[in-house]
Amino acid sequence: MRADPRKVGALSRGKIVTDLLRWPWAFQEIKLALSHAFRRAALSRHRFLAVTSAGARWHNVRRNFAVPEDQGGLGYWWLLVLLVLLITIAFLLGLSIAHLREAGWATLTVGGLLGLAALAVFFWTMRWLRSGMAQRMQSAEARYRLLLESTGDGVIGLSCEAHVLFINPAGAGLLGYRQEELLGQHLHELLHHTRKDGTPCAVQECPIVHALQAGETCQLGGELFWRRDGTNFVVACALSPLREAGQLTGAVMRFTDTTAEKQTEEELRESEERYRKLLGATFEAIVIHSDEGLILEVNHAFEVMFGIPGMLATGLPILTFLAEETRERFLSQVRGGTESSYDGIGLRMDGKLFNIELITKAHTYKGEPIRVTAMRDITGRKRVEYRQRVQLAISQILVEARTLHEAIPHLLQAICETMEWDLGNLWLVDREAQALRWVTKWNIPELETEAFDAATREIIFKRGEGLPGRVWESRMPAWMQDFSQESSLPRASVAGAVGVCAAFAFPIVSGAEMYGVVECFSREVRQPDHDVFEMMTDIGIKIGQFLERKRAEEALRESEQQLRQAVKLEAIGQLAGGIAHDFNNVLTVVTGYSSMLLSTLDDSSVSHSALMEIVKAANRAAALTHQLLAFSRRQVLQPRLLDLNSVVASIEHLLRRLIGEDIELITIQSPALGTVRADPGQLEQVIMNTAVNARDAMPEGGRLTIATANLELPDRGYRKPHNMPPGSYVTLTISDTGFGMDAETQARIFEPFFTTKEKGKGTGLGLSTVYGIVEQSGGHIAVASTLGHGAIFTIYFPRVEGVGQAIEPERPLLGPVGGSETILLVEDEPTVRTLLYQVLRRYGYTVLEAPHPDDALALSGRHRGVIHLMLTDVVMPVMSGGELASRVRGLRPEMRVLYMSGYTENAKDLPKLWDAESAFIQKPFSPEILAHKVREILDMPPTSAPRRAQ
Repeated sequence: MRADPRKVGALSRGKIVTDLLRWPWAFQEIKLALSHAFRRAALSRHRFLAVTSAGARWHNVRRNFAVPEDQGGLGYWWLLVLLVLLITIAFLLGLSIAHLREAGWATLTVGGLLGLAALAVFFWTMRWLRSGMAQRMQSAEARYRLLLESTGDGVIGLSCEAHVLFINPAGAGLLGYRQEELLGQHLHELLHHTRKDGTPCAVQECPIVHALQAGETCQLGGELFWRRDGTNFVVACALSPLREAGQLTGAVMRFTDTTAEKQTEEELRESEERYRKLLGATFEAIVIHSDEGLILEVNHAFEVMFGIPGMLATGLPILTFLAEETRERFLSQVRGGTESSYDGIGLRMDGKLFNIELITKAHTYKGEPIRVTAMRDITGRKRVEYRQRVQLAISQILVEARTLHEAIPHLLQAICETMEWDLGNLWLVDREAQALRWVTKWNIPELETEAFDAATREIIFKRGEGLPGRVWESRMPAWMQDFSQESSLPRASVAGAVGVCAAFAFPIVSGAEMYGVVECFSREVRQPDHDVFEMMTDIGIKIGQFLERKRAEEALRESEQQLRQAVKLEAIGQLAGGIAHDFNNVLTVVTGYSSMLLSTLDDSSVSHSALMEIVKAANRAAALTHQLLAFSRRQVLQPRLLDLNSVVASIEHLLRRLIGEDIELITIQSPALGTVRADPGQLEQVIMNTAVNARDAMPEGGRLTIATANLELPDRGYRKPHNMPPGSYVTLTISDTGFGMDAETQARIFEPFFTTKEKGKGTGLGLSTVYGIVEQSGGHIAVASTLGHGAIFTIYFPRVEGVGQAIEPERPLLGPVGGSETILLVEDEPTVRTLLYQVLRRYGYTVLEAPHPDDALALSGRHRGVIHLMLTDVVMPVMSGGELASRVRGLRPEMRVLYMSGYTENAKDLPKLWDAESAFIQKPFSPEILAHKVREILDMPPTSAPRRAQ
């Protein structure tokens, strides 16, 4: 590889520049002037015309070999030799003639003439030689001027005052001037008037001027020269003084534009900096070493990983940082040239071992073979793999186990064996007692733990008590290096007696639910291990999820049982509802005609008494059908915003008379109770029926408690009735101290006609009615009871926004009931329609009778007068009463509507039909109740809300 011509040594460069120009016109010395080596200065017929000494050294040839001498000049030397020979011959010939006096003057004259001729030839030859020498000088001067002008570097001749006497074209071109513009200019003021950083520099501080005036040689780099256009560039320059007879006469300065070199150097520096940053930024430890394994360089990650500064690691064998079992594998990889990664053991300077993955690759640097080894700390990966193996074993146990009690012994064994603990205990949370109770344990066979086990079984832990209690309270693992030294803890002394030292405990959790604690013991003192903390925390979560899953499966089985019960009740309800529907129509006819007949008879007559019994029996039958409809959730409710406290207070006096004096009634009303939406009459029925059931369970007296409360039901962690979603509820709890119920009785308690009372003492519809009303109101009911310990009925009503309305007492039926308005009667049951027609006619109304909805539409269209009221059944073939009312009101918007029904499939949707111009009456009803309801709605202002007929 050839050296850059510009990299000539400073000593040679100074010598050549010093000899460059004795005077600006002394071009015969130019062949010693240029320090920059030229491959070829000028070509003529493919021959070198001139070469400097440096150029000859660069190509390793002699200068006279590169540049042949002028062949024409060789003839001059031959003529000179010939002239000398002629003169010598003439001189010798003259001497010979002088000695030959006898030859006479003629011969002497000939010899003199010959001598003169030879002298003339000598002078002519000398002149001719001088002329040839001048031509040679001019030719050499031209060649060396060509060299000076063809160089790419700037060459400046300076006077002692630093004025420019000469500059070559390259220098002028670099500066952006013409040559003649620079002659006579001051170097500092024009070209070099700033420092390297661009700040102005006084002439007294200029290093070039200082060296020139001192007559010293100087070499400068990184100086700024300024161009004509005001821009600057970086130069390297060398100054050589010129002396004549010991006196300083000036200097020659060569300068070179090093901008590209500086840029290249900067790029190289940036490249090296990027390399250093990349090497330092990688997380892998990088080691550059020789084939023999001596470390040449390491990165920062290596220093951190192995705990040694890179300065100290350099020069050490790389095997120093590998464990014994990894060194042979490393050497075989290097010798064999294998470049595959493998796992090994690293050795820190503090002696600690850790898992690494390493790979070695071969490279070449500066012509020398090197090796680059990358090492990665895989301790975390190995830890994860180990943790996965442990968790896999735990998961397999949990998957295969059918119950918790079946899984726990295997879980404790797997945990203790894999983590090298000698004893393990399981504690589960007792929700009712709010304490941790011991469940089971496992220990290695050689450990005698009878005394410790006995102490463990006898104790329960509250929150914060003992090691398990602390974990329960913090929900975080806990570690004790020597449990036997913790004298404040229960079982510490017993632990010391049986040889138990280290202790570790972790929680069993799933989400926000805490299920229990696992504690482990060892016979050795063990330091806390963060990896064990994390691993056992994960295992605790898995066990918690297992417990949650098993409890969910149990809840699912319970829900399935509840669902089957609900389906059975639904089927019974449908049957009861269908019977009640038909029975209500019959009772309406019986009650109606009986009431009409009673009004015509004297109170003392026998027929009057008989009819009264019929009416009483019909009323009892109507109450029975109401209970059936309530159970089947097909009765029509009129819900509104209620305060349960107000409802309980309104019937408290009635309840005291109902349950008797031997039963104590306690009401607990929660302050700031939420609002519910329900039918107040039906809600009172719920309380009355439940209270009666409690009274019958306490024949010898007892205590009946009615309590209200707000409840926030979370997503998890609370045992809820079937299909009961989380949310905000208002609870009504009715509890007694009676003889309670067994599980079989509780499973059938809400079935209609199911009773535990003696025959004839109960219908079996009380609690089934409660169940139906609660479910139809959007609530839920749950019962908890144990034989001999009473029963607790908890009713959950969804909490709603708003303020509860006060409970208004029922108003008696007063005032006139007749009228002369026109009423459109629509009823598909003929007997009921006939009865209603007669009743309305009896009270003075004009009645338009329609057996079907289509007939009612046609009749409404034909009738010329006003129809003041339409009395329609809700459930009819083809078209419901609500749809019929909507269509008729399209023709007669001023018409009011009174709905009647004893049964409907969509009872909860009926209130949506009611407005200020409509009302509802429940079948069966008496003629008087119907007459009062008709009069009420006809007299009702448009903005008044309707009242429900009882």
